[in-house]
Amino acid sequence: MNFTFKYPDKIKLIAYCLLICIFFACAQRGLLSDDYPDIAGTPKLPPDEYYNENPTFIAFADSRPGWKALEKFLKPDNWFTWKMLLFPFYEIYWIWNGFIGGIEALRGDTEFGKKERILVRQAIYNEAKRSGADFLLSSEFVYDGRYPHEWLRFLKEIEEHPLLNDIPLLPVIGNHDFYGDTEFGKRNYEYVFDYPPFYTLEFPDMVLIVVNSGILLDQNQLIDDDEQDALFSRWYVSDDGNPEKSWLENVLINTDKTFTILSMHHTLISSGIHHSDWDNTDNGRNLHEKRQKLIALLKEYGVQLILSGHEHHYEHYVLNYQKEGKQEMHFVVGGGGGVPLRNIPDQTVIDRYLTEYSNNGFDVEQVKLEKIFNYSLVEVEAERVTVKTYRVPISGENAVILVEEFIINK
Repeated sequence: MNFTFKYPDKIKLIAYCLLICIFFACAQRGLLSDDYPDIAGTPKLPPDEYYNENPTFIAFADSRPGWKALEKFLKPDNWFTWKMLLFPFYEIYWIWNGFIGGIEALRGDTEFGKKERILVRQAIYNEAKRSGADFLLSSEFVYDGRYPHEWLRFLKEIEEHPLLNDIPLLPVIGNHDFYGDTEFGKRNYEYVFDYPPFYTLEFPDMVLIVVNSGILLDQNQLIDDDEQDALFSRWYVSDDGNPEKSWLENVLINTDKTFTILSMHHTLISSGIHHSDWDNTDNGRNLHEKRQKLIALLKEYGVQLILSGHEHHYEHYVLNYQKEGKQEMHFVVGGGGGVPLRNIPDQTVIDRYLTEYSNNGFDVEQVKLEKIFNYSLVEVEAERVTVKTYRVPISGENAVILVEEFIINK
């Protein structure tokens, strides 16, 4: 019997074959420990310990992969471009990226941006060797922590590059880790990192405090509002009149260090797209009030530096306040660790945000806002903390470029 296919039938057959391939290739949520019981983790510094020397460390965030469909097809910047007008074949390139990106999205394949991740990782590795960094401090290495293949990609990239093999990594829980998902996300995260969600490291002149900001902003809607409020009171700021202090309050009350540095993934002060996280009631209730209470606590105990990610660019703000004279609190948002970057807002939007902060009682000064891949080198000494932020060039240049340097004095 002779079968012949007309052109539309061939298209349908190809489409059906693709759908079958996608169906069987689709990633599934699960536990990494089930299929990989003997993974090699990253070098670590035990949490909740005291160390005899002040550290030099590198802070960066958001080195997770992205979606090709989003970065190369769906963003309006890809549509309204001069290339569309001048080069007729650009539409074919754009549509092809959408087609391939769509298949990758259905398969759960978030490979996009590997070239940039590796370049940033190499720059950080070079800096670590040059500066003698004692550890790395970072958050968010995977797109969705509930999927074992995401962690496998992260672990494979560790094997391919010496950075995370040679230098201890202090992880900070990010929203893409899905730590609030106790069935898969939390267990996968702890299996890879073996760190608690809240912990401290003490040095002669500095205490480093690492917190899980997913309790503040539950972007994945995994925590009941009542439970979220209770967790905020237990870990961040206790309820008024409650004689039992929160975890963070106890840490701040009991430290006698000259410098206090707090690391959290979400941003308390920012001008990027996540500025609106605090207005979204799906992320939790009374969010502005919680932010007010937390910043008031940090001011009360003189926390000098907050290191965050979440926004996919670099930001630096100074919060000015009075406490036995003029004091400053620095907010460094280093979310350009390899993830596809996002555009920064124009000046009118920034001015509106700064006015909003002022109306809420925050005297906020913006120091830097740049769309760059970046990392920050933090050097702690007895009399000062020095923070140097570097831009990692992606096209053509070899050396990193100093973006800014500031010093926090005793």
